[in-house]
Amino acid sequence: MLTDAQLLQMSVTLVLAVLVFTIAFSLPPKVSATALILLIPFQPIDTKFASANVLLTIVVFIALLIKGIRVRVPLLTQILILFFAYMISWGLSHPATLGQHFVYILALVSAFFVLWITYDLTMRLDSIREMVNIFVIMNILVVIYSVVQLASGSGEKIVFFGIEEFHMNHTRSDRRLTGPFGSAGIAAEYTVIMLFMILYQVLWTSNVWRRYGLICLGAVNILFLIATGNRGGFLVMIGAGLMFLWMFRKMLGPVRAIGIAATAVVFVSIATIVATTYTDFDLLFTRLADTEIESGIPDTRSVVWPVAWQAIQEKPILGHGPRLRFDGEEGGARYKNHLYILYPHNLYLFLLFTVGVVGLIAYIIFLVTPLVRCWSATRRSISESYEVGFARVGIVFIVIVFVDGIKIDFARFVLVDYWHFIFALIGLLIATCDRIKMMDHSSPSSRLDPAIKLT
Repeated sequence: MLTDAQLLQMSVTLVLAVLVFTIAFSLPPKVSATALILLIPFQPIDTKFASANVLLTIVVFIALLIKGIRVRVPLLTQILILFFAYMISWGLSHPATLGQHFVYILALVSAFFVLWITYDLTMRLDSIREMVNIFVIMNILVVIYSVVQLASGSGEKIVFFGIEEFHMNHTRSDRRLTGPFGSAGIAAEYTVIMLFMILYQVLWTSNVWRRYGLICLGAVNILFLIATGNRGGFLVMIGAGLMFLWMFRKMLGPVRAIGIAATAVVFVSIATIVATTYTDFDLLFTRLADTEIESGIPDTRSVVWPVAWQAIQEKPILGHGPRLRFDGEEGGARYKNHLYILYPHNLYLFLLFTVGVVGLIAYIIFLVTPLVRCWSATRRSISESYEVGFARVGIVFIVIVFVDGIKIDFARFVLVDYWHFIFALIGLLIATCDRIKMMDHSSPSSRLDPAIKLT
């Protein structure tokens, strides 16, 4: 049963959905799609059935189709393979659990829509720089959100209108920043990805003041990365940084590459001093120093990884169903015919448990495709341009996602807003590769990915 506050929450969500549909149907697709992308990290209403962003995304997509907009749908084959893998796992779940699993699949469909909307918008804009700037603006909004969290202190929660269901994500009581995604590990991964997107923008920005502004934005993101206290995210940043410098070695030259590395070290040092002196969120280097490895497994994963692996053995091919944890289980609720385990904190174990080997292979195919497309685009093009360079940094993005998957399972239902970010990023990368193909070969629009349109 829904509480009075939850009923109010759902009512507001439905009203918001109607309002968003009206706006999306009335305004140009560029406006509604841009607004939807900027909203990705934030949960205007976070219901027991998912973030309101799931419903808003579906509403915007349907509005575009009803309006007669030809929405291009890249990666259709890969998405259908992934979708069918989830549907098979869902169909074989116990009837008592179908409803909970279906909500997860609905959220996954909304992520597909985000990918298509982002791709379509990128292809409609004059250049991909405009799309990257939208991601940068999104990051500025995330920075503002995180500043509020830093200022509120550890363990605090900001509630709106005195209603518990309308709130900002609380800051963890263990002095680790979570950001708008509600997870320290996810906040770290997002920050690392955005750091390299910002760095790339710095390299291609001629306006001095804009460059300084981007550098300051990058420095603040480093502060937030340290404030998350996420060891894996920090190490991934170092590894990805070396990869970035290697991939752009010809463009940068040794002097600029050393300068960027030295500047990063200075920023990390300053950010550490600020985090330690002026905030509650200063655990990163303490946690790094205290890290222990037990039988080849980090101490914080020494329990959950073996438990997950043992549970996987029961249904290794198709898994236990798309959703790992059900509503209320965080508070102790238990469901018959559903195997309860702690989150494994590993994307690959998470996928094996939920959708099995079939689902894991489908997911890897889906994530490898933009990696291969970006690599192919950089190898095929004979000239260095903003688009080609962004495809190159796109390789860094996907590698970050793959490596970071070892320590965080971003496919959790409660992290659906972060799925939207990853899928939007993939949409941007695929559009970048398609634009490079068009520039190199003067490809006609008929060679682009198929489009769907309601008549």
